[in-house]
Amino acid sequence: LDFIEITLVVVPLVAPPLLMAGVDPIWLGVLMAVNLQTSFLTPPFGFALFYLRGVAPREVKTTDMYKGVIAFIGLQLSALVIVGLVPPLVNYLPNRVNLTAETAPPPRNPQLQRCLEDYVLAEIEAAGPAIGGTVAAARRLELSYLPEDLAEGLTESFDAAETALRLLPEAAEAGRAKDAAAEAFRPVLRAVR
Repeated sequence: LDFIEITLVVVPLVAPPLLMAGVDPIWLGVLMAVNLQTSFLTPPFGFALFYLRGVAPREVKTTDMYKGVIAFIGLQLSALVIVGLVPPLVNYLPNRVNLTAETAPPPRNPQLQRCLEDYVLAEIEAAGPAIGGTVAAARRLELSYLPEDLAEGLTESFDAAETALRLLPEAAEAGRAKDAAAEAFRPVLRAVR
């Protein structure tokens, strides 16, 4: 199919049911993007082939171009199969980039990381009452019209937000204790280095 038909006809028909079924939206988006990239190379509507035809010399036949892209179409289809069969491969980088993800890497610049954490902590402490009020207001919403798993997930999120706000002072105290211990540990660290 032409990419216009894929984006305007297929995606609106296929994406909503798949997302409602719990398919990861990042994986689905990458899968559709790889599929669209493949559509640019496949005859007869491959726009990349039309662009190539426009800049190629007259001696190069269109059928020669079609034969030349077969290997690239094979690579694209292989990538499509890999993306379809191994969703964690697609989600690896977004999960690693997210600071709060379970698989978040250790910071490359611990001082910058600490600075960012201190800034976020200060912002959350300053807006704590407003956040708590918003969570309390959201908890009062009627969730019975939602599917059971979504309503349960929202309730768990409300609980987690309230717990996090309640534990912020303890986290700040633990941070101060760690900083105090770090000062005492610094000479040992220098000796080890």
